Formats: sequence, C-alpha cells, structure tokens
Amino acid sequence: MTSNKLTSEMAQGFTLIEILVAVLVLSIGLLGMASLQLLGSQSSQGAASRTQAALLAYDLAERMRNNRDAALNGSYGNGQLAAPNDPACIFQGGGCNPDQLAAHDIREWLDHIVDVNNVGLDGNNWQPSIAGATASLAQNNNQFTLTISWQETDSGSQQLLQRSYEMGFEI
Repeated sequence: MTSNKLTSEMAQGFTLIEILVAVLVLSIGLLGMASLQLLGSQSSQGAASRTQAALLAYDLAERMRNNRDAALNGSYGNGQLAAPNDPACIFQGGGCNPDQLAAHDIREWLDHIVDVNNVGLDGNNWQPSIAGATASLAQNNNQFTLTISWQETDSGSQQLLQRSYEMGFEI
C-alpha cells in the first residue's frame, strides 16, 4: 500500500514538473514572438522612411522640372536646404515669378520634413514624413543630386544609424 501511495505522489510530482516545464517553454516562445514583432515593426518603419524619401525626392525633382529656368539659375539652392521666407505670391492675382515660385516650392517641400509653418505649435496633429530628416541639393550644370538624410534605430543593436536617400536627376 505504501509503494502505491509513493508512486501516486511521484506521478503527481512529475505532472507538476511537466506543467512548470510547459509554462517555461510557452513563456520563452511568447518572448520570442514579441521580439520578432518588435523587429518587424522597426523594419517596417525603416522601409516607410525610405519610401517617403523616394517620394519626396521625386516631388522636388518634378517641381524643379516645372520651373526649369529658376532651377538652372540656382534658385532652388545649393547645399543644405533651408526654408526661405514665404514669397506670398501663389494666391495673388499676378502669380509668382520663377524665383518666387522656387522659394515657394522649397518652403512647401521642406514642410513635409520639418514644421516650416509651425502648424504643430498650435495643437494640430502635424507629423513629418520623415522625422528629423535634412535635405541637401547639389547642382552641376543641369545635373542635380538631392540627398535626404535621417536617423533610425537599428533593429538588432538598438543603435542610431544614419540613413540617406540620394537621387540624381537632370533638368
């Protein structure tokens, strides 16, 4: 009778140990799934930033192609792009001259990256297309190179990495 009781207690003990091992395995699996989810989310954010950079680069290139003379004369800038004063000519009856249109284009384009018009200061939900990005433009005759740079977190090492998108185009 004693040996049956001992065997029964051992079977219950083994069952408890099996349950604890199963819980441990399940928790390790859930931690692994959570880390994969985080990694996928960070990769998606990096891909979204690269996509936005490409779209912004094509947008500026098309704006410059539509205002070819001002682009070739350097009105869109050279080097680090900064927001010029708003020429306030778009909604006037006379329209803009090419240099004013270039200033308007750069100001409007940069508003996708930085909050040029301070929309975010009055409580609106302004969000940059690429947070913390900067842009530079280089010109060599009718050849232009637009570089958009930003930082993102590396999904593996959690370090900040400098990323950039560079597009060359001709006008």
